[in-house]
Amino acid sequence: MKNKILKLISIASVLSMGIISTSHAAVWLAVVPADNWDTESPNNNTIPFSYYECGDRVRYQQVIPGSVIGQGTVGSIAFRLNGSIASDIGPITYENATVKLSSTLVTAYTISDTFSDNVGPDETTVFSGDMVLSATVSASDPNPFDINIPINAAFEFDGTKANLLLDITMDYCHAQSFSLDSIGSSESVFGRAYGHAEDASGGSDSAGLVTQITMSTPPPTPNTAGLSGNWSIDGHTGEGFLIDVLDNGLLVVFWFTYDPSGNPVWLLGTTNSMLFDEADLTLSILGGATFGPGFDPNDVVSTPWGTMHIEFDNCGQGTVGYSSSIGYGSGNYNISKVYGNEQNSCP
Repeated sequence: MKNKILKLISIASVLSMGIISTSHAAVWLAVVPADNWDTESPNNNTIPFSYYECGDRVRYQQVIPGSVIGQGTVGSIAFRLNGSIASDIGPITYENATVKLSSTLVTAYTISDTFSDNVGPDETTVFSGDMVLSATVSASDPNPFDINIPINAAFEFDGTKANLLLDITMDYCHAQSFSLDSIGSSESVFGRAYGHAEDASGGSDSAGLVTQITMSTPPPTPNTAGLSGNWSIDGHTGEGFLIDVLDNGLLVVFWFTYDPSGNPVWLLGTTNSMLFDEADLTLSILGGATFGPGFDPNDVVSTPWGTMHIEFDNCGQGTVGYSSSIGYGSGNYNISKVYGNEQNSCP
């Protein structure tokens, strides 16, 4: 059965919005009210984009219940045309628009005529400039959520503690009239306030536009505490790894081992792409220089050796897989930490 409240979507579609830059985030859509995910409401409304007092600077606030949205970063907010519209709309430019978000304790029942009373303490401007909107008509109801309110800055929201206030002001309300899918006051889902932006207050009620919101949570932070240290290969006394995970996420691995002829060899690999508890590294074999006073760093030669995949089961055990490109073969080892070299203890 389709979950009408939350729906996972492609990470790529949210990355294109410029809000999320890391992978492996949890991303979902919320539609408010949930029952209108794929069902049009019987109501429609022209406020605020075809407001009856076009020509004046307009302000529109809509309170969206946090319990449906969840907790995370607000990535997008979108509305849709009502099914009565026969043709596509726009693009229409609303000049000098400002979009702000905040966490508010105001509800559909307590929305105030006074705009400032509805604003939360974390008010953030997420867009400022000319707002260009357009919308398409679908062959079947409901229409798509493609009236996208621009969001150019991340806003962190916790729907377990507050409701979300969308606050839009714009200089010019376009003369082209169109209605949007909306919820009536009798359903008490939203709260909205609207009027002249220059005025301290306007009108308010419990109506609002059917809303789609994209939310995301960042990927979990890799817990690398306790990984740095001396690691041995199980069953291979005298062979192992010096591993260091730096605060900036750089993983450095020295593998002290032997060549096929039994000569000691040091292999080096680094990466800043450690993913949670595992990483892939390209290894190089170091040589060319001599011991003692005659050492010259310019004599050091780094020769590509092959690749290694390292994965930590915890901060005391792990596995290593390797594949050499110069005759050392390939295989897998279990590894165990002998001692640590950092203040961070094993969690």
